[in-house]
Amino acid sequence: MDCHHGNGTQSIFYERPEVLLVSLHGDPHTEYPFYLGMPTDPAQGLARGDPISTFTLQAVDFPRLGARLKRLGCSAIFVLEGAYAVSELGSNAANVADAFEQG
Repeated sequence: MDCHHGNGTQSIFYERPEVLLVSLHGDPHTEYPFYLGMPTDPAQGLARGDPISTFTLQAVDFPRLGARLKRLGCSAIFVLEGAYAVSELGSNAANVADAFEQG
């Protein structure tokens, strides 16, 4: 999950049918990057869905996210790309990983 589109991660996995990449990103009119993720961007290859999402994550949401990902019962790789909201980044990433590990 990437609030800021995750275009680097998308490039790695875009055409990999065995990988589920979910990019939940903010509206590029108000969130960085301001040039990607427009609703007019065409879906390519296996991609589908509206690239626009409006959501707000709070610190308490990150452990819940990790636990929910674990309940899917699938293998998971966490990719940390970029560094926005730097003061919260470490604790939020740790909270997702810890909750995933604890199941």
